[in-house]
Amino acid sequence: MTAIGPGVEKFKPGDLVHGEWKHRQTIFLPEKNLYPVYPQIDCETMVFTDPARFALAAVHDAEIKLGDRVVLFGMGAIGILACQMARLSGAAQVIVVDPINERLELARSLELT
Repeated sequence: MTAIGPGVEKFKPGDLVHGEWKHRQTIFLPEKNLYPVYPQIDCETMVFTDPARFALAAVHDAEIKLGDRVVLFGMGAIGILACQMARLSGAAQVIVVDPINERLELARSLELT
C-alpha cells in the first residue's frame, strides 16, 4: 500500500494487503475490501490467493458435497486448486479432463483423480 485516504484506520502506507481487484499497478479500494498480509506469509504463497478464490467459488457454486462425483475440465493452476478443494469438500470421485498430457500427469501425481 503506497497511500491511504481519509478515514482509513486499519492500514498505513507500506502495509502489504490483498483483496479482489483487476490486474493493475494502482487501484483505489474501500478499506473493508482489503485484508492484511501477515509477516509470516511469504510472497510465493500470496500469489495463489486470487486463483484459490476463483477455484473455491467454483466449488461453492457447484455445491460439491460429501460423496459427489465431479468432472473438472482444465488442469491449469485454477483447475488443480479446484480439484483439491473438491476433494476437501468431500467429493468421492474427481475426474479431470485436459488436452495437455503433462497437466493430466500432474493431477495424477497429486492423486487428484
